[in-house]
Amino acid sequence: MANIDPQGNVYPCQFARSPEFLVGNVREKPFSELWADALNPVLARFRERPVPLTGPVLIIAEGLFMYLHEGEVRSLLLRLQQKFPGSLLVFDCFSADAVKRMAAHPSIQKTGAGIYWGIDNAAEIGQWNKGISLLEEWYFTQSDEIRKLDRVYRMLFTIAGLFSAAKKAHLILVFRLD
Repeated sequence: MANIDPQGNVYPCQFARSPEFLVGNVREKPFSELWADALNPVLARFRERPVPLTGPVLIIAEGLFMYLHEGEVRSLLLRLQQKFPGSLLVFDCFSADAVKRMAAHPSIQKTGAGIYWGIDNAAEIGQWNKGISLLEEWYFTQSDEIRKLDRVYRMLFTIAGLFSAAKKAHLILVFRLD
């Protein structure tokens, strides 16, 4: 599991975000090169004693894929499929239109992070390789948690859910990797 902070720093996971666990920075080198570096001492420590897996696993890639280019997302997904057949992959993503608009978002401008990948038709991912199946597409406007928000926010989420572009701007996808 990788973690990329808003400054582009890459860590082995969200629980190891301190200088001694810094793998590199995606602004200086593509994620695919950083993550595949067999000589990186931080990654070597994490890879020393891998947990033996005897069956499918649940892979959660929250806040990761949008920082990668499509080729990197595809390559990572295919490697996960090969390494962990029968597993579930859960990740959040943006629509292609939302990705285009992200460059103007104040948080992105402030950090200089790059948002590169988004998808409008999640079923297209299933065409990347045999055995990749879309199981669920979930929109944030469908959350039961919205009922807990104050009235103004509930109304905003309800209105956003009426417009396809707003509804599909940020979603969670679930795939089976056979």
